[in-house]
Amino acid sequence: MVKWISAAITHRGKVRLVNEDSILAKDSEGIWAVADGMGGHAAGDFASQCIVQRLSNLELSNTDNEKTAELIDEQLTQINELLIDYARDQKFYTVGSTLAALSLNKSGMGLVHWAGDSRVYELSSQGLIQLTKDHSLVQELVDMGELSEEQALHYPSKNVITRAVGAGERLCSDCLLVYVEEPKVYLICSDGLTNEVELSEIQKLLTKLLVEQVSGPLKAGALDEQNVRQTLDRNAKHLLDQVLATPANDNVSFVLVACWPEKAA
Repeated sequence: MVKWISAAITHRGKVRLVNEDSILAKDSEGIWAVADGMGGHAAGDFASQCIVQRLSNLELSNTDNEKTAELIDEQLTQINELLIDYARDQKFYTVGSTLAALSLNKSGMGLVHWAGDSRVYELSSQGLIQLTKDHSLVQELVDMGELSEEQALHYPSKNVITRAVGAGERLCSDCLLVYVEEPKVYLICSDGLTNEVELSEIQKLLTKLLVEQVSGPLKAGALDEQNVRQTLDRNAKHLLDQVLATPANDNVSFVLVACWPEKAA
């Protein structure tokens, strides 16, 4: 049996007048998500909020991975159609949103769904890895060998995405399987975080959380869930402070999920 605790933050940043991001952190159903809206002000708000509200309504606590994937895919397809119809009615070119979502069940099996450049990272004893692969122009150029990873960080059009919910008649999202066989921390975030805070800093912060509040205490039989919750909240606030110490040109949103097998080692 796997247990989890999460903390979530969304902020408009220091430049944008409106926060077009939306977040979902529903521990009771084992689902967390970040949606980064596009289309300008009300349109971007509408898109990201639609995704979060629809996913929030799902009842997943007693479903297996196959059923969970089916329910999420069904909702995303419906949202995609809704956003296309809304854009047409409002005479907007596009009303859409990126999505990065994680779902887990008590057996430790889980799914990552994404479209666009919002990301999911997994931190375990093996280190920090990016589970998602950006659906973006710059990622395509890297894949083709036309840009290096270093060049991609500063590419002028790095914000151009190639997939999003609401961006086309047919939704093209990706999905992968995850499994919690040891204590882990997941980070689900919009690019407003990763564009401003170095991954090395994020890894350092989350590793400290994993080792000091989850892995070590769990092995010693002294894991205190209240301490984990407080540390998650504190680390989330610290990450936001790091973003706000930069120009913070974009909205920033992220969810931290600490999870562990109830009986480990």
